[in-house]
Amino acid sequence: MSSIKKLSDEIQNYVKRFDGVKEEIDSSNKKFETYKVEIETKKQQIALLDTQIQNIVLMGQLRDKTKNDIFEERGMLEKQIATLHSLESALGVQMSALN
Repeated sequence: MSSIKKLSDEIQNYVKRFDGVKEEIDSSNKKFETYKVEIETKKQQIALLDTQIQNIVLMGQLRDKTKNDIFEERGMLEKQIATLHSLESALGVQMSALN
């Protein structure tokens, strides 16, 4: 009978070890799934940040273009004002000559 008891105890020992290994594998699988989700989340966050960076760069380029356009328009307006002052002076001279 003792050999049957011994075998039963050994089987129980193997079952306990198997259960322990099974629990470790289950735990590892859960951790793996958690890490997998975290990695996907981080990838999405990185993609979002990349998009935001591109938007910031584009906004900066647009600002620079707008700034350049404003400076060009200002230059043209200053030339027009100078031309109008010249015309005003010329008209003043002609008006004086007529009087």
